[in-house]
Amino acid sequence: MKNMSQQKMGFFQLRDLPGCFIEGTRIRLEDGSEIAIEEFCGEEFVGLADGTGSTLHEGLTGPAEQPILSILTSHGQRLGVTATHPMVVERQGELEIVAASALGVGDRLPAFVGCRQVRSQIQSIEQKNYAGTVYNIQVRGGIDPETHFIIANGIVTGDLYLQMQIEKTATCAA
Repeated sequence: MKNMSQQKMGFFQLRDLPGCFIEGTRIRLEDGSEIAIEEFCGEEFVGLADGTGSTLHEGLTGPAEQPILSILTSHGQRLGVTATHPMVVERQGELEIVAASALGVGDRLPAFVGCRQVRSQIQSIEQKNYAGTVYNIQVRGGIDPETHFIIANGIVTGDLYLQMQIEKTATCAA
């Protein structure tokens, strides 16, 4: 039997690491359409928050091993992510990248309503048990964090690269 870290499931590589998005999360593609994250095959061009697109570098999947955070915004967007998922938040007029666990009610998230970019205020954050599969993707971007801003369920969020950067920063600070 293969170790989970060596198995593949379509485009996604199975790992023991937690993923980030719950099944059914809609990721915006470069042409403006959306696809459920679990349907990626690796050839899609992911739409970035700046209006450009990028190819996929890698995808990870595995069982959810912890509760997820269900975030509801003032524009009716709902996003289910793990606590370590990188989120883009506006604080004091500046964009910051934080783990989802650092978000609070009232925080403002860059988001899209159709093609219009808005700031959507968090109305609620609920911790929920989730027994499904979680997924994460990494786009081919540079070291500039904005080249890793993807759109999930209409909310601008980070990819796997930014999650690893947050975890690296937290490890160095500890």
